[in-house]
Amino acid sequence: MTVERSGLDENRQVIREEILSMGEKAGRALLEVIEALDHLDPERARAIIDADKDFNQCNESIHEECLTLIARQQPMASDLREIVSGLQVAVELERIADHVADIARIAQKLKPEAIPPLWDEIRRIAEHCNEMLAKMMGAFQDRDPVQARVIASRDDEIDRMHDLVTGNTIEFMQTHSNAVINGTRVIWITHHLERIGDRITNIGEHILFAISGETEDWNRS
Repeated sequence: MTVERSGLDENRQVIREEILSMGEKAGRALLEVIEALDHLDPERARAIIDADKDFNQCNESIHEECLTLIARQQPMASDLREIVSGLQVAVELERIADHVADIARIAQKLKPEAIPPLWDEIRRIAEHCNEMLAKMMGAFQDRDPVQARVIASRDDEIDRMHDLVTGNTIEFMQTHSNAVINGTRVIWITHHLERIGDRITNIGEHILFAISGETEDWNRS
């Protein structure tokens, strides 16, 4: 192995580990926001919002490292695909963190009275997202596009739960006029969770591209 090849491999591994760490932090943030919602805890929600800047910094750092690696090592073929895909995965994780922070902002405004009785369903969606993210990052670590495709297919369940909660919330608001504001916020929470599922699916697409060079749209209905 040449010195240049060794350096490329070492730098790629460093970047991969940073992306995996970013994914783990995103999963923890998602669990934290579930607790903030369960307890309507504004302080916990504030901590989640404040932590969002860390994801921005991680994304910027990974981008800088990837671009520097491309400029210095001039990788070709699969090496270049992996680096470019890593850039995109970091973007998706940063946007997942944005959605989590937006949910935390909504949690700060929710009031315990007149909340639609849908918290169990919302928790299930969030837990489903968290499990899906953890498994997708495992597929990223293993460089396994087959498993990534299987995991991405679970986004259909998130879409189904999103539609169910949204519909039930609208029905609840129609008969409980004092629940309209909180109900609207609940709908926005489920929207952000549905978008997190889409972002996780996008990560799977980037895994596929990194390994095979193929591009597919797994979010297409």
